[in-house]
Amino acid sequence: MFDDSLPAPDPADDAPAGPVASVIRARRLDRYVGSFAVEWPAVKAVDTPAQKDGWVPLPHDELHALVLDALRAQDIGVTEQIHTLYRRGDRYIGLGVTDLVSPAGGRDVFVGWFNSHDRSAAATLLLGEQVTVCFNLCLYAEVKVARKHTRHIRRDLPLLIEDAVGRFTQAMTDQAKRCDAYRETPLERSSGNDVLIQLLERGVFPPSRIRKVLDEWTQPTIPEHAAAWNVDRLYQAVTFQQTPLWDMGRRHRALHRVLDEVAGV
Repeated sequence: MFDDSLPAPDPADDAPAGPVASVIRARRLDRYVGSFAVEWPAVKAVDTPAQKDGWVPLPHDELHALVLDALRAQDIGVTEQIHTLYRRGDRYIGLGVTDLVSPAGGRDVFVGWFNSHDRSAAATLLLGEQVTVCFNLCLYAEVKVARKHTRHIRRDLPLLIEDAVGRFTQAMTDQAKRCDAYRETPLERSSGNDVLIQLLERGVFPPSRIRKVLDEWTQPTIPEHAAAWNVDRLYQAVTFQQTPLWDMGRRHRALHRVLDEVAGV
């Protein structure tokens, strides 16, 4: 949820900007945080406040280590990273590109993490094809776990992160089966038009976008999507359109409910 009471960060108050990883920049995942990127030594140099009244702040680099350790335990590597500090180092955002490839069109899989020393939000892990973090603490991903900075955070957070990574790898396996079913299920143009109306009625996309979705269905922008008339082609047409961050999860669930029924998943 956005916290409108907090002013936007001032670059002069934060660490100097550092380089932005190319894949992250290409996918525009850094659009909210890239101008405040820092080198890793700046993250390690941040002082962690003392515990007080049951509040147990976690060092930024400790959260980073927990995330990478959980990924390595599942044989998942991180090929690129970007680190961001703001509010004079009290808040830390990290984004990374994993070496996983999503079965849904061969898309990159990203990891994100957030930590705070000002009691603004819990320590958070995010995993998925769509990972978004912004200064107003709007954190979105297909898989998300968070733990408040309270007494047993060091006991609970590693288990939560490990469980989240395990759930995500299982979800990847399930998604691979779903994508195979989408590709193997023929869908004629006229039948696809009928399915689009169902998706519209379910609120998967607003009426104002029906023309764009229909054009992408009949004449895909990406040549590979035009190889066959099937459920996957329709899925790619719908997901090609940008979805508002706040409504992304609901719309994707509705999309899969309809297409899973069509493909017999």
